[in-house]
Amino acid sequence: APAHYAVHALNLHQARVAWRDANSPDLQTLAQLSVKGHVQALTGTPQGEFDVTLSSLQLAKLQTALAMTWPVNLQQGQASAQLHIQWAQPAHDAPEVKAMGQVQAADVALQDKAAHTSLSFKTLQLQLDQLDLRQRMLKVSELVLDQPQVRLQLVAAIPPSTGSADATAAQA
Repeated sequence: APAHYAVHALNLHQARVAWRDANSPDLQTLAQLSVKGHVQALTGTPQGEFDVTLSSLQLAKLQTALAMTWPVNLQQGQASAQLHIQWAQPAHDAPEVKAMGQVQAADVALQDKAAHTSLSFKTLQLQLDQLDLRQRMLKVSELVLDQPQVRLQLVAAIPPSTGSADATAAQA
């Protein structure tokens, strides 16, 4: 019988998530990451369970690193999270990913591309009771938003005058 191997423990402590911009040779740090948990990958159903701590995630750098077009520019902000994540890959089914924990964002500022709308806040705290990606379910027990600010610039589109309405009013 072939030998079976399994990873029973996975620990990353003070790991760094980084990226390199194509225009710069320097490595940019996006966040600090700590992962502790276990994986069963080669025997039975592949599965794992992890405690993840993400800190100092630079949101503006993340938007740049993802190189995606978004309707808003993340001008500044940091995010962090403490999550317990469970993962499994059943034999003939979609993967299961479940998470619970806390997510925080601080000193966030966003602005739309035309600079007509901006949103900022000091802190956002989210208590995530259950996230089940397979079931597309999210349960949140607490959401705290501190010092939110919204700025709107209303732009009215006034149709050009044709002159006929003004002439008609002058004749009356």
